[in-house]
Amino acid sequence: YRVFSVRVFNDSKRFETLASAVARLARRHHDEWRDLTNGEILRELGLVPNPTYLYLAGKWRLATERGKAVSLADFDPAVGIPATLAAQVSDVTVDAGRVICVENLTTFYTLLQHERDNLAALCLAGNPSPACRHLLSRLAERLPAEIPLYVWADMDYGGLNILAQLRRHVSPRFAPYRMNVETLDAFAYWGQPLTPNDTRNLARLRDHPALADMTSLIDEMLLREVKLEQEAIALPG
Repeated sequence: YRVFSVRVFNDSKRFETLASAVARLARRHHDEWRDLTNGEILRELGLVPNPTYLYLAGKWRLATERGKAVSLADFDPAVGIPATLAAQVSDVTVDAGRVICVENLTTFYTLLQHERDNLAALCLAGNPSPACRHLLSRLAERLPAEIPLYVWADMDYGGLNILAQLRRHVSPRFAPYRMNVETLDAFAYWGQPLTPNDTRNLARLRDHPALADMTSLIDEMLLREVKLEQEAIALPG
C-alpha cells in the first residue's frame, strides 16, 4: 500500500483513506468479487499492506522459471514461503498420497497433528490469493490422477464458494474433504444458525455449475438452518 501510495500520491499514507472506496468500485465491475472482503479485492489488484506468506506442510518441491529448485521436505511441521515466490513457480510436485488445502490456519495445524502420514497440505487462509491459485495450478498440471486433491473448508457459504473458486480457476479435480451430510450430522450440535443472508447466498450457490455434487449438503444446511465451522470437527486419533 505504502509504496503504491508514494508513487501515485507522493504520500505513503494517502491510499489508506481511499482503500475502501477502491475496493467498492472494483466490486461493482467484477461479479465474482462481490462476496470478497475489501482486503481480498485489493489483493486481487496486487495491493497488500505487507508481503504475505503461504503455509505448506509435507514434501513439496518448487521450481522457478530461473531454474532454482526448493525442497520443503525437511521443514517440520510446516513452513511459510513468500507469496512472491509462490507466484513465480513454474513447476510444483509433491511426494505424497494426497493433497489437502485447508481454509483456516488453526485447522491446518490441527490436521497436521492427526493426519501427517503421506500428506501434503496447504493453508488457503480464506479465499485463495492469486499467488496461491498460481501455485495450485502448477501442482494440478503435474499431479498424477491417482493422487486426490482435496479442499477442506467451513460448511457455510464462504467455504463452499472457495471450493467453487478452486474448481473454476485452478482445476475441476478438487474434491471436498469432510464437507458432507455425514460430517454435518455428526457435529451439528456445534453448528451456528443461518442468517437470512446465509440462506439467500446458499440458495444461490445451489445452482452453481461447479457445485452440482454439493446440492445434498446445501439442502441439508438449508433444512436444518445451520452452518458449521471446520474448527468444530473433531479429528480421530
